[in-house]
Amino acid sequence: MAKIERNINPGIFNDENTFEIKDHMVYKNGKQIPYYPHEKLNGRSEIDVKFFTYHFTAGRDNFTGTANYLIDKNTKVDIHLLLGSNGELVQMAPLNTKCWHMGNSSYDGLNHLNNHACGIEVINPGPLEKVSNGVYRSWFGVTYYDPLVAPSATGVSVEGIEYKPHHIHGGEKKGWIPYTPEQISTLTPLAEAICDHYGAKFIGHDETTSRKTDPGPLSQIDKIRDIISGRNDTEEDFRFYEEPAKEKTVKEKIKNYVEENQD
Repeated sequence: MAKIERNINPGIFNDENTFEIKDHMVYKNGKQIPYYPHEKLNGRSEIDVKFFTYHFTAGRDNFTGTANYLIDKNTKVDIHLLLGSNGELVQMAPLNTKCWHMGNSSYDGLNHLNNHACGIEVINPGPLEKVSNGVYRSWFGVTYYDPLVAPSATGVSVEGIEYKPHHIHGGEKKGWIPYTPEQISTLTPLAEAICDHYGAKFIGHDETTSRKTDPGPLSQIDKIRDIISGRNDTEEDFRFYEEPAKEKTVKEKIKNYVEENQD
């Protein structure tokens, strides 16, 4: 039987984001975000959400293709939320439903974290192999280059690629692509809403097992956790990002914060 491809129409919510959780579904301004339930939900057990896990897709920048892969009944992985490079966002399972995204994992004395964690896949190619100075290749054959380092290269142009070992596991140096400001400005208030609602911790998959490198050293997870734990997504809370005598929107402040803290 031929595989059925769904037409995915995500929401984009990276402007003045505020999210809330109702009956384990994500809402923005009182409206539920687009929901495309994956085809493996039948028979899945409920979980007591203790963690919200940050993953990268380690694949192409193709939101519809990635969504259809995660939805398909024949794949062995699924997830609660998917976030695209432009801030596209869809939900694929209620947040208290068990999904297969953690594998053999442990955190805070708990094991088998599929039983304890909801999660989000954020589109990013993952670790890259270095081809030459400023030029890198993904496992799926796409070449990425930093135009500030290799201006004459061809492929996908991305500024700010960093070449270094994994920040937790060490090992060989890899190329790492920054997450986009649109991704961070959506993920931050979304993580805050989910963690506040469930009393959950925001964690990286790479913090739960040495098998995984996602979301990687450029995830800005610590900065996001600082915002979750210490501040709300308000103009007053982002005051220290402002330029004097120039009022900025929350989106501009988060974007500036991301761009100023890429290291």
